[in-house]
Amino acid sequence: MYWRNEFMPSAKNPDQEHPILLTDMSNNIELLTMIKMDEGFSSTVYKDTHGLNTIGMGFCLDRIEMPVQVAYYWLDWIIDEIYAELTDTDHVDTFLSLNMYRQFAIINMCYQMGVAGVCDPEYGFVNMWAALKDQDYDAAFNHAIDSDWYRDTTNRASRVAMVLKNGDLRGYA
Repeated sequence: MYWRNEFMPSAKNPDQEHPILLTDMSNNIELLTMIKMDEGFSSTVYKDTHGLNTIGMGFCLDRIEMPVQVAYYWLDWIIDEIYAELTDTDHVDTFLSLNMYRQFAIINMCYQMGVAGVCDPEYGFVNMWAALKDQDYDAAFNHAIDSDWYRDTTNRASRVAMVLKNGDLRGYA
């Protein structure tokens, strides 16, 4: 996907006075390939040649804010990854038996604490999962709020736990 903003609205042909809008996908692919070759790729933050925090293909974290479109794209990608991980846990049958909103609540928890933090018996939520399996949503709520998660992030955990209890998004209204 080609992102254009106020800093780079178009490209200029050095032989023309007016800019050439980058609308042809073949040109965009060539431009992306060109930049990727020059910048390289790093999945972790590194210091560039000027000592600036950089990630990806030369995205300088010290000079720009993340565009909301990028944040939503990244969030969507992470949610897909969490869903895939959840369907590869011992709780897959319970998770898939939940209505959509209760699945959202579990994914929200995993986004905050990681899939292992929600699903691994070593980290807790064993009783919450047992209650969800039994479709005892009041007990699932009680077990969810009887946790370090709730004590650490009470407002968020309260909302998410209410979704587990009620099976809807009333807590987010």
